[in-house]
Amino acid sequence: MHAYALHLPYTWYLRHIDSTTMVKAEKAFEIARHIMRKEGIPAGMSSGAAVCAALEIAQSMTSGNIVIIFSDGGEEHLSTELFHS
Repeated sequence: MHAYALHLPYTWYLRHIDSTTMVKAEKAFEIARHIMRKEGIPAGMSSGAAVCAALEIAQSMTSGNIVIIFSDGGEEHLSTELFHS
């Protein structure tokens, strides 16, 4: 796990969180690459993790919506393994 993945912003209020989902870094990279290659949307590791978690949650839903906000465009990952495969 990357150190920046553990950073919680000051606006993070746990009382507003219903649940959390852990995502392996490898899976987050895989999905971020898929988003960029197949959908043409710039995405970083956190965006890949958000989609991975949403797909996991969606499997147990019978109705409703899931909204994902991509918090990065992958620019800070240009020199990482995200773009080297």
